[in-house]
Amino acid sequence: MVDAKKKSPYSTTQMTKTRRQELEEKSRNQAYIGWASSNQAIWGQYERMVEFIFAEYDKTNRRYDEIALPLLHTISHCIELAMKENIIFFNTYSGSSQTFKFENFTSLMKSHDLDLLSTEFQAAYYRVQKKLSVNDEEKIQFNTYFAKLEELLALLDRSAETFRYAHKLNKDGSLVKPSIDQNKKIDFQEIKKLYEGVKTLFIGAPNSIGHYTDFIDYQQAHPKFKRGKGYLYCQRLSYDPWYFEHLHEMVVEEKKWIKVREHVYFDPETMENYEITHWNGDIYIIAIHPNKK
Repeated sequence: MVDAKKKSPYSTTQMTKTRRQELEEKSRNQAYIGWASSNQAIWGQYERMVEFIFAEYDKTNRRYDEIALPLLHTISHCIELAMKENIIFFNTYSGSSQTFKFENFTSLMKSHDLDLLSTEFQAAYYRVQKKLSVNDEEKIQFNTYFAKLEELLALLDRSAETFRYAHKLNKDGSLVKPSIDQNKKIDFQEIKKLYEGVKTLFIGAPNSIGHYTDFIDYQQAHPKFKRGKGYLYCQRLSYDPWYFEHLHEMVVEEKKWIKVREHVYFDPETMENYEITHWNGDIYIIAIHPNKK
C-alpha cells in the first residue's frame, strides 16, 4: 500500500525540477566564446576574471605566490585592452589618431608596452577634452585616477614577456635577460586597491564626456538639427514610452523646470534651455539655443 504522505518517485514536479537543474548546469558550463567578437567584450571578460579572483582567493587563505604570475599577466592584459579601447573611443570624437610614442596607430595597437600606451591614453583624453570643451573639473578627476594607473604600472613594471616567460630570448633563441627580477616582491593587497581605482578610470573617463559624445551621435544622425549647444543635460537614457512621458512631468514637478513650449524647458538653476526628445531607443535631453530652429 502506498503511503499518500510520501512523495512518489514518479512525481512530475520532482522530475521537472531535477531536469531543470541539469539543464541549467549544462548551460552554465557551455561558453559561447564566439559571442566575444570585440576587444571591448574580451576586456570585460578579463575584468570579471580579475574581480572574481580578488573576491574569492582571499577566502582560501592560500598564498598569492601560487597564482602570482598568471594573475599579474591577466591584470596587465586587462589594462592593455582597456587603454586601447579608451584611446579608440577618444579618437573617434576628437577626430585625430595622432600618436606620440609610436610610429603610427597600427604599431600602437600591436604594442604591449603599458607605459607607452598610458602616455597615449592620457594624450588622447586631453585631446578630446579640449576638442569638446569639457570643463576642467573633469580633467582634474581624470588626473587623480590616472595617478593610480601610474602607480600600478610602476609596480607591474611589465614588458611584453613579463609574467608569461622566465626569460626574454632573441630571434635566434639566445638569452637576452631574465623577464623578472628574482628579488621582485609585490603586495597583492596594494595591487587590488590600485586596480579598483584604475577600473574607475577606464569606465569613468569615457562616461565623463558622455553627455558631449552622445550629443555628437545625435547630431550626426540629425544634421538639420542646429539648435544644440554641443552637450546634453546628462548621458542618454533608455527609451520607454511611459518613462518618456513621465520625464516631462518629473522635470517640472521635481526639478522645477519651466515649460517653454512642447518638449522644451528652462532650468532656472543652470540657466539652460533643454529639449527632450528620443531617437534609436534612447532619450536625449539636449541643451539648446531656444531661438534657433
